[in-house]
Amino acid sequence: MHTRPPDTRPLTPEQRTLVLETANQVALDILAQKAGLDALQHIVEAAKSLAGAKYAALGIARINGGGLQEFLTAGLSDEQESAIGARPCGRGILGLLLDRNEPLRVDILSQHPAFVGFPSYHPLMKSFLGVPIRRGDIVICSLYLTDKIDGDAFTLADEIAVQALGAHAAVAVHHLHLL
Repeated sequence: MHTRPPDTRPLTPEQRTLVLETANQVALDILAQKAGLDALQHIVEAAKSLAGAKYAALGIARINGGGLQEFLTAGLSDEQESAIGARPCGRGILGLLLDRNEPLRVDILSQHPAFVGFPSYHPLMKSFLGVPIRRGDIVICSLYLTDKIDGDAFTLADEIAVQALGAHAAVAVHHLHLL
């Protein structure tokens, strides 16, 4: 299994503060202007940018459990989205994140035991960062990022930034469920 152990290099307090402040400001700016799925789409794009990922997605869990009800992406063209076809339902690593408390960083996605493959026409993806987003004891959504643009693995700083955005995504998903 190629799950990355927790990064043992701690961020300096200044680095951690900068990462959290940046992520919080981005999310607050989005939520001040957007609502519903539109706000969540912008959070996905912000996560992609902050973590330096080629691709990002947010999967919203079904309220009664049993997979994903919505799946938003960033980094794929309209043509790629169309060629891939149906949205994921929450199997494999995407489903694993729905039952997990902690983020998951993987160097080689295809070698993780929960990996179930990609549909036809799906771009190959190598590195992975998944962050489950909870409201109370329930995972209500997860942010997924793949392929650092610079080719490196995802870092603790990436994880912290995505978790900070995730806290705001939880509010947006909760409001979406209320609607």
